[in-house]
Amino acid sequence: MPATTPEATASQTLPDWIGSHQRALSFFGGVPACIIPDNLKSGVSDACHYEPGVNRSYQDFACHYGVAVLAARPIRPRDKAKVEKAVQEVERQILARLRHQSFQTLSELNAAIEPLLKQLNERTMQTYGLSRRTLFERVDQPALKPLRSAISYPCPSKHRLLCR
Repeated sequence: MPATTPEATASQTLPDWIGSHQRALSFFGGVPACIIPDNLKSGVSDACHYEPGVNRSYQDFACHYGVAVLAARPIRPRDKAKVEKAVQEVERQILARLRHQSFQTLSELNAAIEPLLKQLNERTMQTYGLSRRTLFERVDQPALKPLRSAISYPCPSKHRLLCR
């Protein structure tokens, strides 16, 4: 999706992984037909070239929202070229501007990211002559399915993840 939504989290563990996905779906205002995650262990349990295994809790999340999970093939940058470009833009336009600042909490950091994210999504991309937001509204948003309410997911640790 052309619209970008970065978020600072404490870790890349399953609770943060699923919570970030839920907040991203909320940000986009709907659910795409499929999600193509990288092969992070929190989401993909077996990074097989032909049939990657998806973590059970992540699969439950996908079933609840009615979205297919198609893990990116290992060592295939073409599978995730747009995502890698978006990450590069976030690093240049957001993280670079925040690098000399200190934050006491993730909430403070995410609050600092928010206005820079808005600028990034509003900036006109040379390739398209449109902003990420405008392109998202014209192309991707009409194809999104309605967003369902969030539910709690079992977590492999002793506590349960409460997704809002």
